[in-house]
Amino acid sequence: MRAFVAIVLLALAGQSVGQVIGFGSCPDVRGVEDFDVRRFFGRWYEIARFYTWYLDGQSCLALDYDAGVDAGLLDYRTSAVTREREMLTGAGEGFYRDSSIYFQMFDWQAPQEYRIVNTDYDRYVVIHSCSEFFYGLMNVQYNWVLGRERQLREEEFSRIDMWIAGSGINLRKFTLTNQMDCPMAPTGMPMRSEDPMRSEMPGRTREPGMSEMPGRTKEPGMSEMPEEPIRTEMPEEPIRT
Repeated sequence: MRAFVAIVLLALAGQSVGQVIGFGSCPDVRGVEDFDVRRFFGRWYEIARFYTWYLDGQSCLALDYDAGVDAGLLDYRTSAVTREREMLTGAGEGFYRDSSIYFQMFDWQAPQEYRIVNTDYDRYVVIHSCSEFFYGLMNVQYNWVLGRERQLREEEFSRIDMWIAGSGINLRKFTLTNQMDCPMAPTGMPMRSEDPMRSEMPGRTREPGMSEMPGRTKEPGMSEMPEEPIRTEMPEEPIRT
């Protein structure tokens, strides 16, 4: 029995890559109806997330989404600040279908689905990703709350709290992202490189936006900024700053 449990955990570890592991099937969280991807494009800031090991210690996370070179493709750019106050930037591409966007975060992975499950386009968005294993006995999840600004209003937090609590997503697993004393995030998308694989693998990420992945660059010059707490642990109930 112990050997079986060890095999299960190793298998999940190979698939989850920093996601939150839970028991049972994935929550039944539907995507936004009549999702308008063009209204979704633009700048977003990370407000809260499930624990993700490759983002550990990073603050001031900003994401930009824009239309890709072909229909159905999108480009993205990320920036964040490390504990050492260094700027990290990255860029890549993916594709979208209905209310979901797909990225290949690692070379050994197939494109992963990230579902837009709640948004008003102008202020906030909730993104959900979940995969089931062993016939629904276990699942692994990513979840994010993003905002058009670095901070959300109190009434927006309350509305998001209520929606998440009723969706089946575990509100207590979210951790707030530190968005205080942040440098200005880079603007604009980097130049696309000529890559014959692009049309063959629309979900392939060229320069993943995570520090442990290839393609992430460091931009020193933030060391003069005062040290701030990188992340505030979320209370056991609602999301709050």
